[in-house]
Amino acid sequence: MKAVYFRNLIGRIYWGYNMASKVKSTFGLDEGLVKELAGISKAKRTPRSRLVEEALRFWRHSRLEQQLKEGYQHMAAEGRVTAERNIAAE
Repeated sequence: MKAVYFRNLIGRIYWGYNMASKVKSTFGLDEGLVKELAGISKAKRTPRSRLVEEALRFWRHSRLEQQLKEGYQHMAAEGRVTAERNIAAE
């Protein structure tokens, strides 16, 4: 495996590992989404499978960002409560 950097359709840069093996999967998708995917694939001259991979990576990255944001907000709230408690104790 070799680490690689790549840019998605909206310009974000990601890194990952270039794996030689792919796994074929079958999914049931809404007909409208499949038509939209086909249109984007044709316009970008990119295989549908690559677009789906990119969308899944973007979703995973977005989910991680959201989890981090929520975690930091929770930590800030806990810190505020602790600070207020310490001030009250003085």
